[in-house]
Amino acid sequence: RLHKYRARNYRFTAPGDRWIIHTIQKGDTLYRLATSYHVPLLTIFRHNPALDPRQLVVGDKIRIPRIS
Repeated sequence: RLHKYRARNYRFTAPGDRWIIHTIQKGDTLYRLATSYHVPLLTIFRHNPALDPRQLVVGDKIRIPRIS
């Protein structure tokens, strides 16, 4: 089942594109993003080194690696 939340924030990528760019929305948490995109939380941290999980700012963009 595809949730309305995921459909709104998911950027469909061309084959070979390694990243999904997610725009932070109100209420987002890194844990919720990790489970929504089926990516380990530590992987999100590894690919966004300047990210402070306690201060997510609405409108900021983060990179989430595509898992094949």
